[in-house]
Amino acid sequence: MYKYTRDAKLLSEAYSQIYKENLAPKHPEHAKVDIKDTADLEVGGVDARDYPDFVDAFYSAGYHTGEKRDLTEDELNYLTDTYGEELNRDAHEYYIHTRYKLF
Repeated sequence: MYKYTRDAKLLSEAYSQIYKENLAPKHPEHAKVDIKDTADLEVGGVDARDYPDFVDAFYSAGYHTGEKRDLTEDELNYLTDTYGEELNRDAHEYYIHTRYKLF
């Protein structure tokens, strides 16, 4: 009986920690950028075996038009995590262009 109680307490503490971590901001405030302020976003991680979901796709490079500079890695991660629909659309376009050699 004691082992079960101890294990249940450890499991409860682990779930509490995971819950707290998921509530914490995932990205630093300075990394938040609006996708409307970007240009030339490049997509990486597009794998034909993952079609049509492209769950491994991510933004690998881009340009901040307002500040006239390349996007930082934190900003690219933020865009990847925040703009899933746009990323999926861009991954499809990348897939079609590379598959059919359109560019």
